Amino acid sequence: MTTATPNNPDTVVRIRGLRKRRGTFTLHDLDLDIPRGYVLGLAGTNASGKTTIINSITGALIPDAGNIHAPTNEHIGVVLDTPFYPQHWTAENIENASAPFYPTWSPQRYRDLLQQLRIPLHTKIKNLSRGQGMKLQAAAALAHNPELLILDEPTAGLDPLTRDDLLDLIAEYMENPNHTTLYSSHITTDLERISDHLLLLHQGRAIYNGPTPDLLENYRLIRGNLHDLNNPNRRHLYGLRVHTAGFEAHAPTHIANTWPRPLVVERPTLDSLIIALAKGHPAQLQETSHE
Repeated sequence: MTTATPNNPDTVVRIRGLRKRRGTFTLHDLDLDIPRGYVLGLAGTNASGKTTIINSITGALIPDAGNIHAPTNEHIGVVLDTPFYPQHWTAENIENASAPFYPTWSPQRYRDLLQQLRIPLHTKIKNLSRGQGMKLQAAAALAHNPELLILDEPTAGLDPLTRDDLLDLIAEYMENPNHTTLYSSHITTDLERISDHLLLLHQGRAIYNGPTPDLLENYRLIRGNLHDLNNPNRRHLYGLRVHTAGFEAHAPTHIANTWPRPLVVERPTLDSLIIALAKGHPAQLQETSHE
C-alpha cells in the first residue's frame, strides 16, 4: 500500500515491512526512512532488491505486504538505466508529452537544462549516445522541480566526463534543502561521493542502513599471517580470504584495533567493504582459499 505523505514532515519516504516476491527472489520485510534533504545510496549485488524498492516507491510494483508513504508521482523525478521513452521521440516530444502531467513543469527550466547538458532538441533518442540519453532523462526529471529524485544506475557505462556532469547536476539539485535523492548504483565511488546515508542489500535483506561515513569508520581491512587466525575474534571477520602467505578480511574497527600484532590495518574502500559484507557476515562466514 502506498500513500502520499509520511506523518513526519522531515521524512520524504517511509517504508515499513515491505515484502515482495518475484520468481525465486524475495525482498524481506524492509524498514526504511529517507530524510528530507538527504541523498540515500542504494548498494548491493545484482538481484539484491534495489530495483524492487524503486519500483515499489513509484507504484510500478504492488508490494505483497507492508506500507509505503512517499510523494505522489507528479512530485517524483525518475532517471532509469536506459531511457524509457519511445526511440523515435526527440527532446521536444518529451516536453510535449510530459508537461500536462506535471503542474510544476517549467519549459524554461527544461530548455536551460538541455542547453547546459548539450542535448539537441530535435534529435531522435535512438540517435543519441548513451550519455546523451541519460542526460536527457535527467533534464526531463528535473524540469518539474521534483520533491524526490530517483536514479537507478544513471552513470553505468558512461565515460568519466559524462558521469561527472550527472553527479554535478545532482549536487546542484540538492542545494535546495527540501530536495531528496534516492540513488542506486554499482559504482561505489559515486555513492561515496554523494550519498549521506547508505542502504546495503544482500539477497533481499538490508545488511546496513545508516550514514555512509559511519560504515567506513566502523570497519577496517586487516591482513596477517595464518597463525594470526588462531584467535577467538575470527568469528567477527567479514569476507575472509585465506592464501598461502596469510589472510585478508574486514573486521569491525574495535576488533581490528585489539587484534594481537603484527597485523596490517587499513581503512577500507567502500567497494571492498560492500563485497566483504555481502560475501561473509558473522552468521554465514565464507572462506575463499587460493593455492
